[in-house]
Amino acid sequence: MAREFFANWFFGWFLNETGAIPTRRGGIDNASVREAVKLLQEGKWVGVLPEGRINTSDQFMMPVRPGAALLARRANVPILPVYIEGAPYNKTVTSPFFMPAQVTITVGELIYPNDFESDQAMIVAAVKAIAQLADQTDYEPTLAGKNWKPTPEELAQNQQSPEDDPSE
Repeated sequence: MAREFFANWFFGWFLNETGAIPTRRGGIDNASVREAVKLLQEGKWVGVLPEGRINTSDQFMMPVRPGAALLARRANVPILPVYIEGAPYNKTVTSPFFMPAQVTITVGELIYPNDFESDQAMIVAAVKAIAQLADQTDYEPTLAGKNWKPTPEELAQNQQSPEDDPSE
């Protein structure tokens, strides 16, 4: 979770109590990577969003990052693809706590680091597995660049419906 969310006394307390790992936005945060690897090696679960952030667009997935694969390889543990459908979100970090929801969680098959030549290949396989769980069989993941962040224009364009697109 982004380090700045830990600064709020109540939300920071809650994040610490739930085992969230504070991380710096953008690039690799070596301290958070070490903490996640340590937890994985102890047999604990570590959840990672493939996009490295909450997807607020209408796209199935934004470009993905290899962070989960990096952790899996360093800790020598498999990735477990999980698709969560119906999780509430209303443009604030705290909104899910106050919104009713009917959430479905679908779990895939384990993906082992030794089956892949690179972290990029492993994360692409994991994201394709998530897409299969979501019945998005034609989805082809794209990899985000090292410092990729969506621009406000990209997010706004992603939220347009095709009939609103003036280029068509």
